[in-house]
Amino acid sequence: MSFWQTPATKYAPPLNGILGFSELLRKTELNNQQVDYLTTIEESAKGLLTIINDILDFSRLEIGTLTLEYKPVKIRQLIEDTLKLQTPAANEKNIRMLTIIDHDVPENLLGDPLRLKQVLSNLVSNAIKFTDVGYILLGISKDQSSENQFTLKFRVTDSGIGLSQDQQERLFDPFTQLDSSESRLHGGTGLGLAIAKGLVDRMNGTIGVESTLGKGATFWFTSTLGRSPSASAKQSYLAGTLRGVHALVFDHSNMGRMEITHYLTGWGAKVCETSEMEDIEPQISFFSNSEPVDIAIIDSMIDIKTFDRQRICEHVTQLNHRFNIPVIILAPSSIQRILEPHLADTNSLFINRPLFCNKLHQTICEQLEIVATENIESRTYLHQHEPLEQQQVNILAVDDNPANLKLVTELLKGLNINVTPVESGEQAITQIKDAHFDLILMDIQMPSMDGIETTGHIRELETSGPRTPIIALTAHAVSEQKSRLLLAGMDDCLSKPVSESELRHVIERWTNVTIATKVATTNPTPVASALIEHSSNADKTGENQPATDSKAAAIVDRALGLSLTNQNPSLAGDMLSMLIETLPDVLHKSRTQYENKQFDELQETVHKLHGGCCYCGVPRLKAISEQIDKNLQKNKYNNLASEIQLLEAEIKNLLQWAEEHDIDVLFSDD
Repeated sequence: MSFWQTPATKYAPPLNGILGFSELLRKTELNNQQVDYLTTIEESAKGLLTIINDILDFSRLEIGTLTLEYKPVKIRQLIEDTLKLQTPAANEKNIRMLTIIDHDVPENLLGDPLRLKQVLSNLVSNAIKFTDVGYILLGISKDQSSENQFTLKFRVTDSGIGLSQDQQERLFDPFTQLDSSESRLHGGTGLGLAIAKGLVDRMNGTIGVESTLGKGATFWFTSTLGRSPSASAKQSYLAGTLRGVHALVFDHSNMGRMEITHYLTGWGAKVCETSEMEDIEPQISFFSNSEPVDIAIIDSMIDIKTFDRQRICEHVTQLNHRFNIPVIILAPSSIQRILEPHLADTNSLFINRPLFCNKLHQTICEQLEIVATENIESRTYLHQHEPLEQQQVNILAVDDNPANLKLVTELLKGLNINVTPVESGEQAITQIKDAHFDLILMDIQMPSMDGIETTGHIRELETSGPRTPIIALTAHAVSEQKSRLLLAGMDDCLSKPVSESELRHVIERWTNVTIATKVATTNPTPVASALIEHSSNADKTGENQPATDSKAAAIVDRALGLSLTNQNPSLAGDMLSMLIETLPDVLHKSRTQYENKQFDELQETVHKLHGGCCYCGVPRLKAISEQIDKNLQKNKYNNLASEIQLLEAEIKNLLQWAEEHDIDVLFSDD
């Protein structure tokens, strides 16, 4: 295995060991020189770990093995987590970190939070490196939206050294520094922005920069995220929750006041603001008769360089005693430690910089004794009915593969779900016209009318009433098809083979139903558990085993078959029998289609075979069919002759196995 293909775990443990034992060593008695040496060791190890991680991420992007997840993303929490990691570096340079998130950006979306955070961290870290004074502003706005997804635009704006046109043109090239002097000054591998671009490309977004030399820069990127069922389609985040509140805001910085005012006005509050600390009391006096001020939000710094403890304390005391107004003080933790002992008996609360949306709202509500009785983001669901609790759920399952359809149907029945199985898009549309369904499970690749076309027809029929969530079932990695499926009108994706727990989770997510969890009567065997764990890890890393690696596996793995059918021996036997019945026809079709160069038809045949293998314990045939299916989808025909030979050989192996074994006996209920 080459260095480029080596998993990070091979190199991370030694470095983690160095860092861990360095931390333990720091707790022992050391002289100043030893502490200095130890600090150098720690910084060097962290730097090396960062470089290795960057190179590994870049190599995965280059060879196409980096995959994306599709799970809940809390946007404001993600921003907070990102900035918390970068705040110490910004504080060292006295750079103010600001956030402005538009109110129509939902909090709950679906995507890959880890990779989004990685891109943002790269951009923010880069901005800190090249900014010596001023601010860094992280902004998010909604670029466009549809019924089931949002395209968000992320911006990182700094007041740093800026970029020339020539520098902008080569900025995202790997291993590129602006010039050698800046490389020595700021450090880094030159991979951060290249990795950011690669990740954004994988998320089907775009990335760019706007800058003038000497006047700062704005790095931006877009990302399309799925709409979570708990994401409001109409209401702005926390809209109207501070209606009737009048707030005074002091901040010497125009950008700082803009940040605070943006959030307050979006929540319905009225704001008066000042950039001079001595104007705080006169402003409040001016409004005292007509529109009394309810709360004061003041920054701890008089100007960019000056902190005056005595003046801050005097103003807080005046606001409390003279005007009976509670105060919120915005300060970094270092200044908070200085002020707290002197303001212990006052009606004041602290919020640390950088300022975060939810924390600001929570603190204002606490000071004004406003009780938030409802989560704004949970008010409106895509599926507009009351929580069903234990009511019956009706699901339409669509799959042209009888074996796959049978398994999904049985798993749903095991969850006490009322399921209607159909084998084509045309049948699905007929059912939709005649009955109401709480959710649709839609196979993607079907003859005549595929899942995407079927979804389009269903959406056209939904002229009134609630939108029915449609969940894609795909035999390929979700990350490879996610954006295309969401754009087609689907709401979520599941990769085959789908398990009972995955079905339960997606049903609860999209129907607002709590499904009772049954106590398993039979635990999976250790072999099955190991196979499940192996399959899960392979999916997470995106490292698909090539067909030739499958030779070590058994032709039929009983434990795997049982695990895929939720430990149901009868169902596992039926699934295997149904697959074997199709093999002679697959053998004939695949050879004929290959010889006639009917590659589209061949891909359809192999895809259907792979889909059937997903629910049977036939790891070798599954691996071979999956590899051919992927190569045909990408129009890769170089190794097709040998791959077809492998496929034919493995089909014959399985047919021979079937002649020598009694499936009913093998899968008898022990």
